[in-house]
Amino acid sequence: MITCFAQTSQGADRLFADILPWLGLLVVIILLGGGLALFLRRRLSTIREDEALGFTLADLRKMRDSGEISEVEFTSAKTRMLGALKPVKPADESNPTRSKRTPGQPRSATPVPPLRRQDEPTAGDAGG
Repeated sequence: MITCFAQTSQGADRLFADILPWLGLLVVIILLGGGLALFLRRRLSTIREDEALGFTLADLRKMRDSGEISEVEFTSAKTRMLGALKPVKPADESNPTRSKRTPGQPRSATPVPPLRRQDEPTAGDAGG
């Protein structure tokens, strides 16, 4: 019985010794793949940050100073750029009939008419 257990133990050691180099290779491949993915992610993110989608005010100033655009064109473009940055008013603020209400402020004191059932007579129907 002891010799049988010893042979099983040696078999497990042998199996582990056969698998160990492959496990090491797998770990190395995973680490290299992760490093490559991290490198590519950083590389691609810096490329996207460098790309400019249009002009900045600094670009417009350079163009004005170099004579590519006139002062009038610079002022017009600057006004349009700054106008695009302003927030758009919600539709409710453009309606003068609605009053502004801040959060937590109670609603107006105008009572809402009570709901009535369809079979209830109204004040005009009392006669009949």
